[in-house]
Amino acid sequence: MVASRAKFPSRLTTFCLLFLAGASGPQDLLAAGPCRVMIDIGPTVECRDVTMPEFAKSHPADKIVEATFRMSVLLATGRAEDLEELRATIHSTERRMRVVDFQPRTSLQSELAGDIEVCATNDKTQSVNVTLGGTLTGHEGPVQAAISPSGGIGQTQTRGAKESFHRLSPKQLVLASGTTDAEHGVFFKWRRSSQAALEGSREVTVRFLVPRGWRGDWVQLGCESWTVHRNYLGEKLEPCGSAQAIVGLYLSGDAEAEQAANALIVSEQLAAQAPAKTKKPNPADLLNLGSLFKPNPSRKEKDRELASARETATKESRGSENRTASVRANTPAALDAMRELSGR
Repeated sequence: MVASRAKFPSRLTTFCLLFLAGASGPQDLLAAGPCRVMIDIGPTVECRDVTMPEFAKSHPADKIVEATFRMSVLLATGRAEDLEELRATIHSTERRMRVVDFQPRTSLQSELAGDIEVCATNDKTQSVNVTLGGTLTGHEGPVQAAISPSGGIGQTQTRGAKESFHRLSPKQLVLASGTTDAEHGVFFKWRRSSQAALEGSREVTVRFLVPRGWRGDWVQLGCESWTVHRNYLGEKLEPCGSAQAIVGLYLSGDAEAEQAANALIVSEQLAAQAPAKTKKPNPADLLNLGSLFKPNPSRKEKDRELASARETATKESRGSENRTASVRANTPAALDAMRELSGR
């Protein structure tokens, strides 16, 4: 009787399976799927006039407005520790507004509560010792003793020095920010740390230099999230979510400018939902498809069906084009209205 032995995958086979799956170990097989992030952006922003009297006196044709932009990040799938970076950019696409200040600024963070204290001790010891000894010898006969003088001199000297100083604790970059496009844009980049989470709501504040008669405008706001992907070859950053939106700006207390900003956002949303221009269907293809399910028609019937199919396709195509054109025609008009409010 021959006993059968069950076949189990070898270690090499298991390694290959984990490598092809992109896992860095058996624990990754139990983890959730890849990171997927949902990002929401506030559509309009109310701007405050924060011009200082000194600036208004030296720049009578300009003023400074402050806008606070809102973003929300939701981790739909994956683990929070795999969400590594969050990036946001704000850009004046037609370069009518120049960035003069922004918050938050670049910041570093340490995981230690305070500085590191270092203590160093330096000891020196000197010693001198001289000894003279004597011996006593006994034999079976009379005891004979040979005694030599014995004495000792010892000297010990010890010197010690103790130094103590503080060393700054190492810090990591958790937020980087700066301007782009000749100060017509600004960027923010957050990194994961043990003290703060990337998921949740956050706000950024930007101050723009605009003409004195400025009432409203718009900017392009983009937000991206990045996750770290690990395997046996190492790790790399990969995008796991993004959002792009036009954000309407209006001066606080200006109802007309606020209405124009809302109209711009509505027109952009309708344009995004409008179907793209579709290719006109070929009536001959429709007739050829139908011929598979009915007997071959006569020549007159073919001509009649072909004309009817062409007419139907033309009507549907014109209706779709008219709907799309009417929706998209609102966007340039809304942009022109905002350009008039920009004061340039």
